[in-house]
Amino acid sequence: MKSIRKITGEYIAGFVDGEGCFSLTYRKDKGKYFYWKASFAVALRKDDKNILESIREYFCDGAISYSRENVRFEIANPDVLSEKNNSFF
Repeated sequence: MKSIRKITGEYIAGFVDGEGCFSLTYRKDKGKYFYWKASFAVALRKDDKNILESIREYFCDGAISYSRENVRFEIANPDVLSEKNNSFF
């Protein structure tokens, strides 16, 4: 297993430039109700999960999910997105 030391915002900004994404989703439910959902995500191969765990530790939020070959980190909490991301994205 790879050892990852504590990471910085600058490292995350560079890493996300190549591997991450931000998305904004609009959804309309039955008639007049609608909402927006913003999220930030990074997806990697399973053997790089330590990197995503370090990113989750940096943000103190988010979820890591696993598929057959990949691992994905996502934050959908708008407060965390605006507070932490404004400093370096």
